[in-house]
Amino acid sequence: MWGDFLRILVFSDSHGNVSALRRALAAQPQASHVFFLGDCLRDIEALEDEFRDKIFHKVSGNCDFAALSPSTAMENLNGTLIFYS
Repeated sequence: MWGDFLRILVFSDSHGNVSALRRALAAQPQASHVFFLGDCLRDIEALEDEFRDKIFHKVSGNCDFAALSPSTAMENLNGTLIFYS
């Protein structure tokens, strides 16, 4: 009835709460893409190896002072263009 659909997770402003990110990621095994919108990039980066079945997209936020990630980005997922910042 619904056909194929894409499940994504969106996070931001984790500010050191890696355990909450881990619980959310574990609770959504069908989510194939994870978007992190900044503020404590190191939190989501700490989980990328643990959740290798997911594709991570991330941008830096206003609290990510020395981050190498851009502050805005776009991804084309199954024909849908997603802008995130």
